[in-house]
Amino acid sequence: MKFINIVLKKNLNFNFSIKFNVFLFLLIINFIAYSIYAVLSKYNIFIIEALINLNFIIFFLFYKKYPEDKISFNLKLDKQEILFFIFLFIFLFVLLFDELRVPLFGDEIAPTRRAIRTPLFASYIILNILNMDYLKEIPFKYVIQILGFLQILFIIFSIYLLKSKKLGLFILLLTINFILRIIVKDAVHHPPLNHIFSTALIPVLGFNHMIVRISYFLPFMFFLIILFKLITEHIDKKSSMLLIFSISTFPFLAIASVVPDHSLWASLTFTVLLFYVYVKKDIDYRLCFLAISIGILFRITIFSGFILIGLVFISDFFNKRFLILQKIKQLLLKEKIFVFILIFIPLFLISIAGNVNFEGVNNLDSLNLFYEALKSKIIFKSLIKQIPVWYYAFIFLIFFTEKKIEFFVFFILNLVIYFSINPYFWGNAKYVLEYGVPFFIFGHFVFTKLLIEKKKFWIVNIANLIIVLLNINDIQKFPESRLSSDLIYKKGYQQSLKSSDKRTKYLLKIPYNYDDAFQYIKKIDGNDNTLLLGTTYGFLPQILENYNFNELKAAINLRNNFDNLNNVNYSLSKKIVKLNSEKNLFKLIKEYLQSMKDNQIIGGNEVDKNNNDLKNEFEEHDPFLKINDIKNLEYILITDFGIRAKVTMSLISKNWKLEKKFEEPNYRSTLLLFKKY
Repeated sequence: MKFINIVLKKNLNFNFSIKFNVFLFLLIINFIAYSIYAVLSKYNIFIIEALINLNFIIFFLFYKKYPEDKISFNLKLDKQEILFFIFLFIFLFVLLFDELRVPLFGDEIAPTRRAIRTPLFASYIILNILNMDYLKEIPFKYVIQILGFLQILFIIFSIYLLKSKKLGLFILLLTINFILRIIVKDAVHHPPLNHIFSTALIPVLGFNHMIVRISYFLPFMFFLIILFKLITEHIDKKSSMLLIFSISTFPFLAIASVVPDHSLWASLTFTVLLFYVYVKKDIDYRLCFLAISIGILFRITIFSGFILIGLVFISDFFNKRFLILQKIKQLLLKEKIFVFILIFIPLFLISIAGNVNFEGVNNLDSLNLFYEALKSKIIFKSLIKQIPVWYYAFIFLIFFTEKKIEFFVFFILNLVIYFSINPYFWGNAKYVLEYGVPFFIFGHFVFTKLLIEKKKFWIVNIANLIIVLLNINDIQKFPESRLSSDLIYKKGYQQSLKSSDKRTKYLLKIPYNYDDAFQYIKKIDGNDNTLLLGTTYGFLPQILENYNFNELKAAINLRNNFDNLNNVNYSLSKKIVKLNSEKNLFKLIKEYLQSMKDNQIIGGNEVDKNNNDLKNEFEEHDPFLKINDIKNLEYILITDFGIRAKVTMSLISKNWKLEKKFEEPNYRSTLLLFKKY
């Protein structure tokens, strides 16, 4: 039996079908999440490591025992539908082209670095040890791309080993898992599969801003196809196409579809779940459990999807669709859904213990926090700001559905969950993308369906066409319709996030035009002598801008000297510099493991220093006080670092001059390049 079957007939009808063993699928996902990405491996928590390995064993045993326990997925598109989605892809690509091309920055850098982390650090170690002058002179990202491609081949080979069912090969995979979790030392709380499409596309298509953004845009297109197939079960094809067109241009969602962030996955998942339980009379609970369990490895808050499915399950029982004991027995014993939840348990346990955003279940006071959020009106402010005016009424249409109680309770409980986090993060735009956007889009679907059932075709088509035009207009005006990024930065991110001012909407990123900045720096031969300061999560901006190994090494040394002058507690550059002098591979690995010994988990009360407004950057001391002591430093490129006026004043007083400004024309954010005189 073929694992994947794709048929494209002469008349352009497309038929994609995939049939796979569910336990082999879980085995593969477990390997990618906990071995390749080695999620949370830095902490060396015995119970977590035991659960991960136990998962391997359980999934392998179930795969061997139930080889015919398979799940199938079929997707059929006729010629008209294929042409529609080709057109939609091209249209959205053009509409979002300016968003696709802007440089990655800030919180977009973090998931991108994690997507290529192993090839990145492996490339650095290999070039540091081996005497390969040619590779040290070409852009470093090409070396990362080569090793990334080898990583993909390794994953494919590992899947082949897992598929074989041979005990010896399975033990080999356990050994590989053990080695990878010792070496990689991941310390990030965020689910690892958020980056999987970036990991897959970068080695094949190249490492640049647009490819990273496209790796999120392509799943968004697949999401639209899934919604379309659900919608056409109740609505005619032409009306479904127009509705999908309007959903695809929902301004906030469309803009978010090209932003590397895990919040997109929750938004897409919740939307599909709402459509699915509304459209389907007979819910496939096994499929829902599997989808949510895997989804949690993309975005942890997807676990709330279990609430909706649980509510629908209870409703189906009271509506006498099944006998509850018989159904539970079927789900647990025959369909074995209890095995599915094992896949996310290791990550989930660490997440609920607390992190920067969340205080942890031990300190949880959800109802009080929710009450405070209601009292502060931040819930309403955030929804009003991020949702276009012409969508407001759609949220109330959930009360015109058969499952109105389930949908309403799910909406409220989702709000309770999202406002159980540290109040500092309330109002963040990306959370509205998760707890708000899916319900307004779903309400739009209900509106369309109700009018079509009443044969009001011309009304619904005109309404949806107007919505499409309004959406397109809103996207085209963005980000010029928003306050300039420089002004938002000056006022402070938190003030903008919590503001009800529509001119601060869709605040998912503030990109800087460092493409032009580094092009200029290269022109003046300044790559080896430039210090980049801001939210860079290491040195990925320089890598994206074609730094070679030697130039990257110089940039790391400059940053290490700057961190040393300011007694920075955690410095990535300091750790890398320690490894530079070691040329023996085994000693280097030993030194690396030694540097990763700090396994303290960041708790909810330890809000990262970087979360504080940078207005306090100069309160205790001037970070540029001894800047002239750094050798080989000729240029400083300032992004979101400190208060611009104080930075400029401090550097000018130390014989530095503002050499050039680089503005991102749409977002109106400014880079400052200073030169030493």
